[in-house]
Amino acid sequence: MRIEPHYSPPQIAADLHVDPETVRGWIQSGELTARKLGRGHKRPRYRVALSALERFLESRETAGPKPKRRKRQKTETTDFVALMNLGVGK
Repeated sequence: MRIEPHYSPPQIAADLHVDPETVRGWIQSGELTARKLGRGHKRPRYRVALSALERFLESRETAGPKPKRRKRQKTETTDFVALMNLGVGK
């Protein structure tokens, strides 16, 4: 039997570039499944299985950024009032 790797909230936070409290929040809300190993000095000690972390990350995937909309190119406009004041077209 092979034992699956497990990670602590600080390890996951470092990899995802978020605060460890954010990871604990995901665990407490049920978004990220974890095992509670008992109480630490101040808070519960959690470990997250690799498979649970992969499921969590897959559930948060997006299609990527939307393509940028092309701006309409400005066309030159003729100021007919100014041309009339200059006497053009008389």
